[in-house]
This record gives sequence, structure tokens and C-alpha cells, in this order.
Amino acid sequence: MLCKMKVPRRMLWSTSRTKFSRTLQDKIRQSEEFVKKAAEEKNKAEKWKGAWASSLTEVSDRWTKLQTENAKKSLEIESLKGELDAEKKKNEEARKQMKNFQEQKEKNESKLRDALLKSEKRNIDIEKVNEGFKNIIQTKWKEPGHGDWRIRAWQVFGPESRD
Repeated sequence: MLCKMKVPRRMLWSTSRTKFSRTLQDKIRQSEEFVKKAAEEKNKAEKWKGAWASSLTEVSDRWTKLQTENAKKSLEIESLKGELDAEKKKNEEARKQMKNFQEQKEKNESKLRDALLKSEKRNIDIEKVNEGFKNIIQTKWKEPGHGDWRIRAWQVFGPESRD
């Protein structure tokens, strides 16, 4: 029979009201906790954002510095390449001059050798002529009636000795 017992309206209203207020209070508390956690997460995110921003700034500064250094080194390398090319050209020009000098030296040495050989040949020819003249003078010239000594030299030494 307890079931059939009637509960006064006030009690019903107050029980459901209490239940509703408890539910609302729980929801409010959960919302406050959620807001508090969200604020903490936001603060953490702000800290990380600041850390990331400073890291990004630092990395960006380093990157800029490296690019500047790289550009300077590239310019220096280009300058050194230009100097190297200039040195190569100088060396090539010096090689050409040395080659020309060597060729000229060889030509001059060849001319000198030819001149020496010619001179030695003339000296030998002159010695032959002188010996021939001595022989002519000693033998033939003393004999009467043999004619001009030049003709005799030509006859003895050939047509080159006429001069």
C-alpha cells in the first residue's frame, strides 16, 4: 500500500527541484572546471607559442646570418676564381713566351751552328788554299814558264778557289 500513498505536491516539487538544482550545480562546476582547464591549456599554448616564436626568430636570424655569410663566401669564391683565371692567363702567356723564346733560341743555335760549320769549312778551305799556295809557291812558282799562279790554284783546287 505504500505505492498507493499519495505524496504531497510540495514534496514532489521540492525533490525534483533539488535534483534539478544539483544537476545544474554539477553542470556549472563541470563548466568551471572545463573553463579552468581551457585557461590552463591556453596559458600553456601561449608559453609554447612564445617559445616557438623566439625559437623561430632565432632560427630565422641564424638563417639570415648564414645566407649573408654564404653570399660573402660566394663573392669571395668568384673573386678568387677571377684571380685564378688571371693567373692561368698569365701562366699561359708566360708559357707561350717561353716556347717562343725556346724556339728562337733553337733557331739561333741552329744558325750559329750553321755559321760555325760554314766558318770551319771556309777555314779548312782557306787552309787548303794556303797550303796549295805554299806548294805552288814552293814547287811550281820556282819553275820558269808555268804562268800565272791563280790559274795554277784554280787548276789544283777547283773553281771554288778562284775567288
